[in-house]
Amino acid sequence: MCCLAAIMGFIGPRFGILIWYIVDPARWQLAWGAWIWPLLMSLFAPWTTIFYMLVFPGGVHGIDWLWIGIGIFFDVLSYTGGGREGARSRR
Repeated sequence: MCCLAAIMGFIGPRFGILIWYIVDPARWQLAWGAWIWPLLMSLFAPWTTIFYMLVFPGGVHGIDWLWIGIGIFFDVLSYTGGGREGARSRR
């Protein structure tokens, strides 16, 4: 069950990004310009990409940086959380 949660945590945001891109590609084109940046961001920092796309329409100002910081935090947490759990289970 834990592995299923980890897989969904890893694939879930990327699947959400894909669906969002299919539904509203104009927003993505406006936010990023070239196609390579959203592709790289969705592969390596999906939560940051989601939060950036949520705050982008009015521009990124003030409190919007907090939301992007939360996205970065979630990305770091998703990459480092499994190591702690694996080390704990080996004891």
